[in-house]
Amino acid sequence: MIKSVFVKNNARQNAYRNFCKEVGKPYLGPSLDTPTRWNSTWQMMYSALRQKETLQVFHDILVNNRKACRKFSDEKWLAIQRITKLLESFKDATTVVSGIYYSTSPLVLNQIFVMAKEIGTLEYENKTFQTIGEKMKEKLLKYFLELPPTFTCAAALNPTINVGGVEGLINDIAFVFGIPSLNPNYIENAQNSFNRSLQNMYEVYLSKYGTTNVIHDQYASASSFSGRSSSNPQMSLFNSLQASQSKRSRTTTVTSELGNYRSTNFIGNMDFEHFNSFNILAWWKERETQFPVLSAMARDLLTVQASTVASESAFSISGRVISDRRSRLTAESIECCICLKDFLDGTLRQQHMTTLEEPFYCDVEEFIHTEEVEEGLSPPIDVEDDEDVEE
Repeated sequence: MIKSVFVKNNARQNAYRNFCKEVGKPYLGPSLDTPTRWNSTWQMMYSALRQKETLQVFHDILVNNRKACRKFSDEKWLAIQRITKLLESFKDATTVVSGIYYSTSPLVLNQIFVMAKEIGTLEYENKTFQTIGEKMKEKLLKYFLELPPTFTCAAALNPTINVGGVEGLINDIAFVFGIPSLNPNYIENAQNSFNRSLQNMYEVYLSKYGTTNVIHDQYASASSFSGRSSSNPQMSLFNSLQASQSKRSRTTTVTSELGNYRSTNFIGNMDFEHFNSFNILAWWKERETQFPVLSAMARDLLTVQASTVASESAFSISGRVISDRRSRLTAESIECCICLKDFLDGTLRQQHMTTLEEPFYCDVEEFIHTEEVEEGLSPPIDVEDDEDVEE
């Protein structure tokens, strides 16, 4: 039904818009232009659910007029609602890892866990969704299996996750994907590989910045994990991390700064609200004297971007900097224009607003150039092109 009303059918779209006016209901059309292409399906289905009753009545009218084949059952609406909830977790994940004003590298493993958990829940609740789930898991599994050590080590340097949390997430995600049934040694090998990468990286930084003296953590917290379960994937993540850190803090031997950090349960007495609003950069700034080596590691690892969205957004405005009317800039001038614009936007917290890409600015530029041509201050574009050829 959503397709019959929304997708590439202008006549039916107009009919539905007029119907909404007649019954006094808002018309919520599909979003034809979305920041990320893979979120467009979620936006369309979410918009449909917000106007479910209006769509249902309109579709029944189409059926009665023999312009649609069959009525839309409540079971199908429930299926749409469940799939929309699943797609929302993917939408949230792409939004989180594409962030600009915070560190994204330690969040990748978290988001894979949340998405895998949602897929597993979908398959468990309704067997008819297993085919959908298998396809989604197959693609998500590639990201998990090929996850660089940079992201797992960055996750370990998030005190709400810590080393035990990374090991626990590797274990939980692997079971959702059913990896142990195919490779019984995978979890142990993956956890050992992660620990080796973290230890090797720590030794490199220790040789440059550190000392072998152990500074005990005055902020250490006792575990308060209560074993709660929740259908909220974020709450499931929070509970899983609490359990992992509680287990790890009881088994880790403190022999170094890294050992002290690993053995401390930072999330034990933290509530869910604090967990969601945790500021990792401020936390490491406060602990810089306590963990000098690890803070140096965090400074480097936490600056790694989880996606290329931010950098692509900064340089995508080059298409507006270089145009038919501005084509003789040197490479250095172009770089200065783009980078300076991004630096200024960062200062004003406007990097997510790519204003130079808006058509308005292109229209203004064309208007100014036309006025200059009419006043004889600038040659037409075709004349400029001819001059370039003659030169």
